[in-house]
Amino acid sequence: MNEFNLLQVIFITNEAANTALALYITIVSGYLFVAYNVGAKLTRYQITLVNALFVFFTAAFTYSATTAFMLMRLWTGEMRQLKGGLETINAGAENIFVSVVTITLIAGVLGSLTFMWNIRRGTQSAV
Repeated sequence: MNEFNLLQVIFITNEAANTALALYITIVSGYLFVAYNVGAKLTRYQITLVNALFVFFTAAFTYSATTAFMLMRLWTGEMRQLKGGLETINAGAENIFVSVVTITLIAGVLGSLTFMWNIRRGTQSAV
C-alpha cells in the first residue's frame, strides 16, 4: 500500500469512529431524556426493556468506536514505517487516547444507568 492509500484508509476509519461516537451520543441523550421525563412512571417490564436496549446499543457503538480507533493506530503505525519514522503521530499518545475514549464511553453508560436508578427511586437532587 502506498502513502496515499494508507491516508485514505486512516481517514475512512476515522469517519467510522466518529459515526459510532455520534450514534453513541444519540442513544445516551435519548436514554437520559426518557429517564428524566418518564423514568419514574415506567413499569418493571418497560424499564427492563429500555435498559437492555440501551446497554446493548451503547456496547455495540463503544466496541465499534474503540475498534476503529485501534485500526487507526495500526494504519498510522504502517504509515510511520512507510515514511521512515513519521514523528507527527506519537504511538504512546494513541494508546492513551484509545484507553481514555473507551473508559469515558463506559463511564457514560454507568452514569446514565445510575441517573435512571436515581429517578426511579426518587433520589434526584432538585435543580
